[in-house]
Amino acid sequence: MALTDPADEDPLLRPARMRLLGAAGALLRSEFLLTSWRVSGLRLLGAQLGSENMVLAGVRVTYPPGLRTGSRFFVNVGCMLDSFGGIDIGDDVSVGPNTSLLTTTHEPGTSSRRAGARTYRPVRIGHGVWLGASVTVLPGVSVGDGCVVGAGSVVTADLAPDHLYAGSPARQIRALS
Repeated sequence: MALTDPADEDPLLRPARMRLLGAAGALLRSEFLLTSWRVSGLRLLGAQLGSENMVLAGVRVTYPPGLRTGSRFFVNVGCMLDSFGGIDIGDDVSVGPNTSLLTTTHEPGTSSRRAGARTYRPVRIGHGVWLGASVTVLPGVSVGDGCVVGAGSVVTADLAPDHLYAGSPARQIRALS
């Protein structure tokens, strides 16, 4: 589900739209907002969210229309969901605090500016996945159904279903029954 680059939008509308998304995003990250209101707010901004989802304070969603979740999705405090390239999350997924799901990267640029043109690659998180605290999932990666990814891991490649992974880069530790 690749989305268009926000920079390609109508130049007259882009500043107002980005200010609106920024203000709405700041409100949704507030610790004074009820979880159900955060979920409702993300839906109003274009996210496709399943039922019984919980989004705790401090969660940042960069582009709500690029986020699609199943039911019973739980995302803990301080997470970053960079959804410009599309994030697809299955049912019964739990995401630990300060985890990042990233879909935006850059082509290598010239020596005067190494971060070249932006590119977007979708992230897919399967059903029943548990991502521990401070996990980073890089652009273009799929995490298979039933995986557990240990705290602090960096997921750089696709993960097979029903396994425990840990480390940087994340490595298969053992199969799960």
